[in-house]
Amino acid sequence: MKIKNILIITLVLAVLFTIAGCRDDSQKSEISQSTENKKQIYNEQIQDGIDIIKLNDVKEDTSKIYEADYQTDKKSQIDILKKKRKYTMKSPLLVENPYGTISNGLYIYFRTKGKRSFEYKVSTKGYPDFEAKLNNGGVNNLSTEHEYMLLGAIPGEENTITLYKLNKKGKRVRSVKFIFVPEKIKNDYGYQKQVEDGKSKQKLSNGLYVMFRNDITKGSGGICTVMFDNEGVVRCIIPIINYRTNRLLFDKKGMYLEVSRNKIVRMESTGYVNRIYSTGIYDLHHDMIFGKKNDLLVCATTRDSDVEEDMIISVNLESGKVSEFIDMKKLLSDYYDNAVWGDYRGTLDWVHINSLAFTSDGGLLISGRETSTIIKVKEPYKTKDVDYLIGSKNFYKETVYKTKVLKRIGKFSLQGGQHSLQVINDNSLKNDQYYLVLYNNNYTNSTYGATLYNWRDDKNYYNQGFTKSGKGEDVVSYYYKYLVDEKRRTVRLVDSIDVTYSSILSSVQVYQDNIITLSGNPHVINEFDSEGRLIRRFVSPSKGYTYRCYKYDFEKFWFYNK
Repeated sequence: MKIKNILIITLVLAVLFTIAGCRDDSQKSEISQSTENKKQIYNEQIQDGIDIIKLNDVKEDTSKIYEADYQTDKKSQIDILKKKRKYTMKSPLLVENPYGTISNGLYIYFRTKGKRSFEYKVSTKGYPDFEAKLNNGGVNNLSTEHEYMLLGAIPGEENTITLYKLNKKGKRVRSVKFIFVPEKIKNDYGYQKQVEDGKSKQKLSNGLYVMFRNDITKGSGGICTVMFDNEGVVRCIIPIINYRTNRLLFDKKGMYLEVSRNKIVRMESTGYVNRIYSTGIYDLHHDMIFGKKNDLLVCATTRDSDVEEDMIISVNLESGKVSEFIDMKKLLSDYYDNAVWGDYRGTLDWVHINSLAFTSDGGLLISGRETSTIIKVKEPYKTKDVDYLIGSKNFYKETVYKTKVLKRIGKFSLQGGQHSLQVINDNSLKNDQYYLVLYNNNYTNSTYGATLYNWRDDKNYYNQGFTKSGKGEDVVSYYYKYLVDEKRRTVRLVDSIDVTYSSILSSVQVYQDNIITLSGNPHVINEFDSEGRLIRRFVSPSKGYTYRCYKYDFEKFWFYNK
């Protein structure tokens, strides 16, 4: 019996040890698998004791980047990394361009015991330093959780990034440094613009200039939206799929931008795309603004149509539903039906919408390049009636719209082939008055020869550039500022600035206390003071077209400027 008991006990122990061994092997297997998953997620490169992580399976094909599955997958990877350990200022989580949306961006995450704010500096040999105070979304910009996208690094260069902790008075009390070398990008825009200072002593406005560029030349690093600072140094590069971004819009949920001819995205400050809007059969072009019904109003062309750039669509921000908003063939039907098209063949570009802006009463201004006209639509969400036109009465004398053209007060040449409308309401003005800022290309010859109207014989224009190249050094384009009086039905030119001639493209912007202009063909960007004196000029070496250049402070998005 004793021997039997001993054998039984021995057998039981053997089984237990075997089970324990199997469990141990199973645990080892799970740990091994976890480690393997970690390797699949990212590679770590240690720089001065701080890990810079680059996620694996980052797509080089930009069209794949702007897909929901790709973005959510990368977001999940970041969330896993955030839970890996406790990150501090001295040992933060650093990930190079995790979502593929900011080519030279560095994501950073860490926590602090008390509520703090931070700023940083990027130092690169051969370039001026870049400094900014980071926005953390907390009350008074104070938080214990810190998640940022650090802009400013020069691709292919060794960038020293210094992170500063601030006390409650905004003074720097501690710092940490790390090295970041973003991937080099072959490009045609250069990392620093040619800079020329003007005679004005006024300071440049705060922010980043954003170049909205057309498809760029082959052999460069792909299509992108480029941002540069007051020293002309490129600080942010956003790759897009095709065509161009036309404008940036912001709300509490993120930054909206076009990334292709039929896709709009909403991006968080970390670079994560949290919403993608597809416009289906409508190809986007030229402009996008917030509407009045929780929507975006976007210039569009119906694909496979025999006319182009004469449609505005509405994109609902909640549902993503796309609907036709204004069809210019219906809005200006009398002109469209009776216009003489001559021998033109192909897709007809008869009005060429290139800019949208709301007036204070909810009316919608539409810039039509081919007609050198600005159209105001009254009650655009209801009756969609033409209220008035800013343009030449001669152009419309054979149509029902001749009585709707505002009267020109004073002697000045009307805008020709204009771009980039901006409405400015001023408390000094009377009711029914507003300022309208625009880029007067001073080019009235229809770009694609759509109409046979003889602009040369129209006395409302003079000193025009009737060809794309102009007619000598005396031909210029202009920053124009109109005073529009809706009650008296008049338009008066109250300010203008001569700028480098550009027959097409181009933009103007009244920004903070200054005026910013872009002449798109020669890539000349100016910042003037309020009196029209040049503060600084930037010339880009880009080979492709630059459609617009607007400046943004990115307040409470990337930066906190208070």
